[in-house]
Amino acid sequence: LDVLSDGSFAVAFAAPGTATDRASRAALCALSLHARLPALRLSLIAGDRARRGRGGVGSSIDRGIDVLPRTDALHIRVDDLTAGLLDIRFDVAGDDLGLYLRGGRQSRHAARTLLGRVTPCVGREAELAQLEAFFEECVSESVSRGVLVTAAAGVGKSRLRHELLERLRARGEALQVWTAFGDPVGFGTALSMLSQMIRRMAGAREWDAPTVAHRKLRARLGLVMDDDAAARCAEFLGELVGAPVEVPTDRLRAARENPSLMGDGLREAWLALVSSECDAQPLVLVIDDLQWGDEATVSLLDATLRANESRPLLVLSFGRPETRTVFPRFAQSRAVHDIRLGGVSRRASERLVRFVLGDAVSDDTLGRLVDHAAGNAFFLEELIRARAEGRSIDAPGAVPRTVPPTVPPTIAATLQARLEELELDARRVLRAASVFGEVFGRAGVAHLLGASRADGDLATTWTSELVARELVRPLPGESFGGEEALAFRHALVRDAAYAMLTESDRSAAHRLAGEWLARAPDVDPLVLAEHFERGHAPERAARHYLRASILAFEANDFNGAVARAQCGLQSAVGGAGGGGAQGELAGELRMMEARARGNRGETADAERLALEAMAMFTRGSASWMDGARVLSIAAGGLGHRERVLENARELLQIGLGASASATAARAFAVTAR
Repeated sequence: LDVLSDGSFAVAFAAPGTATDRASRAALCALSLHARLPALRLSLIAGDRARRGRGGVGSSIDRGIDVLPRTDALHIRVDDLTAGLLDIRFDVAGDDLGLYLRGGRQSRHAARTLLGRVTPCVGREAELAQLEAFFEECVSESVSRGVLVTAAAGVGKSRLRHELLERLRARGEALQVWTAFGDPVGFGTALSMLSQMIRRMAGAREWDAPTVAHRKLRARLGLVMDDDAAARCAEFLGELVGAPVEVPTDRLRAARENPSLMGDGLREAWLALVSSECDAQPLVLVIDDLQWGDEATVSLLDATLRANESRPLLVLSFGRPETRTVFPRFAQSRAVHDIRLGGVSRRASERLVRFVLGDAVSDDTLGRLVDHAAGNAFFLEELIRARAEGRSIDAPGAVPRTVPPTVPPTIAATLQARLEELELDARRVLRAASVFGEVFGRAGVAHLLGASRADGDLATTWTSELVARELVRPLPGESFGGEEALAFRHALVRDAAYAMLTESDRSAAHRLAGEWLARAPDVDPLVLAEHFERGHAPERAARHYLRASILAFEANDFNGAVARAQCGLQSAVGGAGGGGAQGELAGELRMMEARARGNRGETADAERLALEAMAMFTRGSASWMDGARVLSIAAGGLGHRERVLENARELLQIGLGASASATAARAFAVTAR
């Protein structure tokens, strides 16, 4: 603690540990001081202790003095270096004056509770030891390793992930953990999981202004890269996460006009970031619910493992068994080790029952609980809860209608009974939340319930109550549609709530959900497309499928681009009812499929689709010109010389377009071959 000449205090944190450890301690201290002394002006600066200077705290004093004039009693100002050092536990925001520390936040990896108690992890000692051994090998041998952990829903993947990360953090070594989560609504959007991971790594939130988000990203990259490299990577990664640079370089301008260049730039920036991070400290990339991931991210993860074979990198993926079918190349890669989780053993299940219900539980009840759960940890927890609340743990004569067929009748009955015993308003809130998927927000739920203030209060009150009843959990620091996010405690609870909706209610709810999300910033177009498709609004669905196809193409995910375009075409045809705008939309979708198939080497299909698309456009329009360009490239690749010449003659006859976009499209088309 030093007193400066103007009476200000400077506090230096010199405790052992990494720079991120010291930054975290300083941030916690600043937040504590701010809570106790709200009139105190505070700034948080990362210093260079190698150079001793005025006040004994090095060159940071000068930068601290620079920050103080922008500091008021409401904000704890931080410099860019400190912002880069603070991890996801801290909420860093920004305004026109710079960045500031707003508060702390909990981790999404918090352990689940059962009847208010954190339960022990039972029956996974062997798997934990195996995963720790992989990490130890990465660090000691400086090698990259990939691991795919698969198991059925409820067996315990999430708990295994939580326990492993807690053990790794408890080692006290320098370590970085970057995470991403899949979601069943809108899954497959190109690079969505990579974007999610980069945002969390940089502490950039969905509602941050683009300039603030870019500044956070640039600061974080500056921790492991020199200034020039950090700037190059930040401008491309910023494009991916909605944090564009204010003044783009010539290379970025060119990439914005050329999807292939953009894809190459993103790949290069990501690989450079991972390599730099691994050179500084071991890195663990964690992907949960990979079965709901996207091909572009998975392909890049495989490339990341291969590009960093001699660096301490561990890629941990968790998913259901169908992950191997969805991403066969990744699952079968020689760089990825396969771990298949079996059910929790009988003895481990008995230990969990005894821990929660106590030794007074009878042997008969203990045996029935364990038998009904059949090694599924989530099922066992639900049965324990039912027993503690005095509900039956035996299956009825018929399987309840509200639970997917993969759930055993006993557990189906338990889940249904638990939800049906809720108050009417609680069930309404839970059903509305289920429409959004596993993650949702209060404002979105309120919109589905109605538009009045009472509906908003209802959503707020009952989501808080559902958290207390361990059906829903908060995700502090995570966002959904521009607001704080919540999540179902387990995917099976969401499935049970969703199945309680009638078909007509589902359709109306999905349409409302799509309309609400469309007003939020940076919403995945594939999510919107699925909501509108399930809401029987085919043309709106088709437009968002078109945008999703474009994004996939720009990420070099040509398989995804084809699939999205085909989904959009099915919607467009289903809602056509004639030509007009619908015909133009169908043409745009055919054009995207043609471009993607051309890049996949399916030249004949590209030629055919380009011809079909051109027939749906106004001759001479920008879209028609784009179709002519794709046609020229495809026909030239097939050796159809006369078609190329015929196409060129027609383009020259049309002359300059009425708009700048049409003129540019014509120029590209004329010079295509």
